[in-house]
Amino acid sequence: MNNYDPDGHFVVNIIGAALGGILGGALGKLVANYYNLSGWKRNATIAGFVVGGAAIGWFTGPVVAKLAVRLLTSNGILNFTKTTAQHMGEAARYVPIQILKQAIKGRSYLDPQRSSSKMFYTTMWKNGHKYNLEVLYNKATNTILHFMYTPKAIGPLPRIK
Repeated sequence: MNNYDPDGHFVVNIIGAALGGILGGALGKLVANYYNLSGWKRNATIAGFVVGGAAIGWFTGPVVAKLAVRLLTSNGILNFTKTTAQHMGEAARYVPIQILKQAIKGRSYLDPQRSSSKMFYTTMWKNGHKYNLEVLYNKATNTILHFMYTPKAIGPLPRIK
C-alpha cells in the first residue's frame, strides 16, 4: 500500500493535529508554570495537553479549512458557485485566487455551453509543473462558474509536454 492522498483530505487533519499539538503544548506549559509543576508532573501535564490538542486539531482541522475557504472565497473579490467553492477546498483542485484573477483579465472566448459567461484560458504552475488553466467566469455576477487545470490541450492552448 502506498500513502497517497489525491484529494488532500488527510492533509488538513495532519495540519490541524500539528497546530493543535503545538498550541496544546504551549497551553500545557502555561498550566505547568501556573501550578509550579516540576519533574514528571510537569512533563506529563505538557504531554497531556499536546496529545489533547493534537486530537482536537485532528478533528477540527477540516472544519477550520472549510471556514478558511469560505472566508477566502467570499471576500468580495470573486464569487464562487457551491461546486467551485468546494473544489477550492480540495488540495488536488485548488487554484490560487490571484491566478484565477489573472486568467479572467486575459482574452475571453465564448462559453462552449452557449451561456452569457466567458471562458478564459492561460497557463499556470503548481508544485513545479506547468498546466493549462480553463476558467468560466460570469462578469455580471463576478462569479467563477468552473475552473480546471490539466496538461492536456484545452481551448486554444496546446498540450503541455
